[in-house]
Amino acid sequence: MQQRLMQWMLGGLLLALLGIGLSPSTPGREILTTPPWAASLYASEATTATHSLYLPLLQRPPVRAVIAAAHIDSALTGEPDEAILLWNLDGVERPLAGWRLRANGRTAAFPLTSTITLPAAGGIWCAKTAISFQLSFGFRADCEWTESDPNVPNLTGSAPALTNSGGVIQLINADGATADTLIYGNTTTTAPDWGGPAAQLYTRGSIPAGGQIWRRKFNAAHLPIDTDRAADWSGDLADLVWGRQVFFAGWSIWRSPQPPVWPSQISQATTTVAIGPDGLYTAIVDAITAAVDTIDLSLYTFEHPELASALADAARRGVRIRLLIEGAPAGGIDPLQKWSLAQMADAGVTVYYLETHPNAPKGYRPRYRYTHAKYGIIDGIRLLIGTENFTYQAMPLPTDQGVPPGRRGVYLITDAPPAVDLFRQIFAADLAPDRFADLRAFDPTLDGPAPDFVPMTPPVETYIDASFVEPLTISAQMQTAVVAAPDNALRPDAALLALLSRVGPGDEIHWLQLYEHKYWGETK
Repeated sequence: MQQRLMQWMLGGLLLALLGIGLSPSTPGREILTTPPWAASLYASEATTATHSLYLPLLQRPPVRAVIAAAHIDSALTGEPDEAILLWNLDGVERPLAGWRLRANGRTAAFPLTSTITLPAAGGIWCAKTAISFQLSFGFRADCEWTESDPNVPNLTGSAPALTNSGGVIQLINADGATADTLIYGNTTTTAPDWGGPAAQLYTRGSIPAGGQIWRRKFNAAHLPIDTDRAADWSGDLADLVWGRQVFFAGWSIWRSPQPPVWPSQISQATTTVAIGPDGLYTAIVDAITAAVDTIDLSLYTFEHPELASALADAARRGVRIRLLIEGAPAGGIDPLQKWSLAQMADAGVTVYYLETHPNAPKGYRPRYRYTHAKYGIIDGIRLLIGTENFTYQAMPLPTDQGVPPGRRGVYLITDAPPAVDLFRQIFAADLAPDRFADLRAFDPTLDGPAPDFVPMTPPVETYIDASFVEPLTISAQMQTAVVAAPDNALRPDAALLALLSRVGPGDEIHWLQLYEHKYWGETK
């Protein structure tokens, strides 16, 4: 009997090693049957008993991934920088081998040998051509479906057709099931996993469709919202909070695995408040004069010979100075700005216009409609940020007789580390001529003043009763929050709307600005 039992056990082990026929059974188990060639191993037992082995049904959890953004109607001629952003909704890294991208009848596939993965709760960009994508977005795509960069993995199959007017984009998983669908534009096509009309871009007023990026709304956990409807997307007209938003290539929002947030933080800081026109000039020129190593400036216009001279003097004493300035301000560039920039450039100041470079691809657009910021970073540890450009109107020269009239404005000068660090990041992202083609270096021959131009002496004015000549300086624990447009200015959870949502009965709001549009978008 012991010999028969050992024979039966060896036979069972051999079956397990060589392969066993499985017959259908109830879910969660399989019935082990004996193939004819194995019957002789335990002849008598095979005729008198039926032996069954129950195995667990192994199932892998489905990968939750969505199309988080799509760059469909590119501004570039030929649209070589088209791209799709895929996003992992799970907290575990997921491989994409065998997955496919299907758009309007054409499909590209991640090869079965692909090592491309979706990061946990993060995304990757797949582009038409990685080289053009990098020029538009400022960083390298994770994959491409048309060969352009040997360092970027290729998809196989045919290039997805991202039709500008409308269509269907689908993400297909390795099992052939549809993981996500985007129906967009003016298409009437439907899909089983999509409900309602197609998603739309926000194009009211002067906002163009060309160059816009379709982008999902994100929830409080910074994950894309996914209900398979048009309301998931940021162009949603019905959503006055997270909808009616637009996005373009090159913005800093695309560089982070999560949408960037500038939260309020508390730190020890010394902050000076300087008021114009009374006391701005003195505060700004003193900050420039005190610089030791570096000055980084971002301005809309610069029409101030005295401040230009102060910066030129700083450059001559060894301070590295970089200036980013708007290349097409309203009304054009004033001859006084040309003269001011020429004086600084001659002293060694690096000046760049936000303006499409002559060698940029056809159709290339600047990342921003204007660079309208007015801030400076001194020695990497002190921040100047205010409402005014460097002009006589904003910063008139004080004299013994008082202060001439001018524009009401304000500048903050602070060493609060969170604010300084974030503005250093913003400046580094904006002034990046090695990554973007919308920056043109100042050319004295092209951009300088006429040879006979001489700045006029500031006119004699009737002096005002200047109540705010002296700035206010406070050192304390301070809370700082940076609201930067276009990256996060309209985020309901982290910017102006979040601040307004905190007010209640008895609170007061004091607001001062140059003007407010009567209509946002359409006039009715």
